[in-house]
Amino acid sequence: MKYIFMGTIAPEWIGRQKERLQSCKVKADELGMGFEAIYYTQGIYDFVDVVEASDTNIVLGFSLWYAKQGYGKITTMPAFGRSSDGKGGRGRLSLPCEGPGQKVDKAPGM
Repeated sequence: MKYIFMGTIAPEWIGRQKERLQSCKVKADELGMGFEAIYYTQGIYDFVDVVEASDTNIVLGFSLWYAKQGYGKITTMPAFGRSSDGKGGRGRLSLPCEGPGQKVDKAPGM
């Protein structure tokens, strides 16, 4: 499952991204979580990451660990993509709440 991390970096860690990032990658590997994309941003969040994790508890554990290290704070949310249906991305959303034989209607404009 993919998750979006929107996070802040504590002032004492600004300029020490390499050290913080290396520590985060080690912890992520330890938890079985992978970073797919890392973007630094301006505004309310200092970064937005796309991560892959098999379980919400892994994401929660990482977020708590990040805060406990004093690195900053992370807001997380699950990310849902389109199913690969051969329609060039025009298919319906692939939602984890759908059971066998169940369909969830598309939102307007999708």
